Amino acid sequence: MNRNFLLLWLGQSASQLGIQAYIIATVFWLKDATDSASLMGLLQMLSSLPSVLLGPIGGAFVDRHSRRGVIVFSDLLRGASVLCLGGLLFVAPKALNLALVSLFVVSILVNITSSFFTPALYALGPDIVPRHKIVTSNSLWQLSFQLAMFIGQAVGGTLYRLLGAPALLFANGLTYLAAAGSALFIKEPPLIKKLARKNQFRQMKEDILQSFRYAWGQTGLRELVFLSAFLAFFATPIIMLLPFYVEDILKVQPDWYGFMLSAYGVGSLAGYLFSGSIAL
Repeated sequence: MNRNFLLLWLGQSASQLGIQAYIIATVFWLKDATDSASLMGLLQMLSSLPSVLLGPIGGAFVDRHSRRGVIVFSDLLRGASVLCLGGLLFVAPKALNLALVSLFVVSILVNITSSFFTPALYALGPDIVPRHKIVTSNSLWQLSFQLAMFIGQAVGGTLYRLLGAPALLFANGLTYLAAAGSALFIKEPPLIKKLARKNQFRQMKEDILQSFRYAWGQTGLRELVFLSAFLAFFATPIIMLLPFYVEDILKVQPDWYGFMLSAYGVGSLAGYLFSGSIAL
């Protein structure tokens, strides 16, 4: 619990709470406004594309730039965009077409930014803790994120029913800004090396190709990639269609969407604990 790790851990744990509020707010707002599972699927697909296309580029970019700087900039940009979306839904709740376009734009922008934010976050953690504490910090990191997701999901549906989508979006935007402010005071070690600017693009391209060659050439890792994609293909529609199941089939309040998501999180947490305690 050194100062740098504490600043990063507290800021991002708060941000995770806000992210759960954002997910529940956008899912239920979209369902209430359009009652269209097709639009929800389209939003999910377009939001996922940046991670697929930019994920490898984000990792190579982070290797050459300040990881703290990437985290701060990403959180500021995501916070500002979500606050603007919340403001639009609050000021013009009847402007459906404008709100839909804005929701799609903000969701895509948030995920583009996250393609650089995520590798920066996971790369900065080991940089700011002693080497012999990396495993402990990773365990604490995962535990706190799961707890934040569990709490956010458990109360998110109830807060949506009581406060509405704009309030949850405002909360998410503020947690992004708080996380950026917290990360701003982190002292990170200097980059090991700085490449000449004219060679950076060529070296980034080579690093990306090398990572693909490595993943494809490792027995087990290649199969794990395909298995993860296979599971995500079938798991994502379940999460996406739960709001329709809750309101249209079960005929219950949105609170139960949060309760079901939190149960999903409990199962994930149990799986983490179980897989970490057995020797295979």
